Amino acid sequence: LPVNLKSINLSSRTPIAWEIPTCNLPAHIDISTDGYVKLNPEFLTRSDITFSNKPAGDVLSFQPGDVVYGLCKARDRVNTLVNSLYYFSKKDIIIQNTLTDAVWDRKNRAVFNKDEKIAERLNDVQRGIFFREFLSQHKKYNITEDKYSDLSNEECWIKTSKAGLEFQTRLRERSVIFVIDNLVDAISDIANKTGKHGNSITAHELRWVYRNRHDDLVKQNVKFFLNGEA
Repeated sequence: LPVNLKSINLSSRTPIAWEIPTCNLPAHIDISTDGYVKLNPEFLTRSDITFSNKPAGDVLSFQPGDVVYGLCKARDRVNTLVNSLYYFSKKDIIIQNTLTDAVWDRKNRAVFNKDEKIAERLNDVQRGIFFREFLSQHKKYNITEDKYSDLSNEECWIKTSKAGLEFQTRLRERSVIFVIDNLVDAISDIANKTGKHGNSITAHELRWVYRNRHDDLVKQNVKFFLNGEA
């Protein structure tokens, strides 16, 4: 590659490996990828390289089994880059949506999905079954109960996202990579439930973390990242 190349955008219609040695990448290059172009994980060892104009500390921290939370755009950046590095498929869990959609269908809200349906949607089938059982036994988060039948899909999703935080941090004792890009200036709104972000799903998730901030497992397993850095 030209030594003066500053950025490169990689895309493909099918999965393909970008076979270029880390040492051959120009200094301070910025890389964008659609997730189909597979990158060498060694790229992350180069501190001068950015990904979509941000460092990759959040992605470097991610390990298979972790879950990424945050606003959609910021979360999708991490999700896409993780897909590029780990050769994941749509059946692998990176974000909570994948796990929730595997165990509960918003078009059939009164029941959780059976084992066979979960197996169709997830590679880690046991994790899906475990999450379903966790939801079904939880007094606050069993969204199939009659008392929640009048809730909107978004209100149900809020419950499952908070359930996902509890499930991941307390039961599985695994990391939540919480990306707070574009949220720092909205902290007051989130705390007071006002403004553009005050009642968003992500705001509910952050308030759950705050309420449980003294729980050792929550403190240990929730890791915040801003613009790619811890």
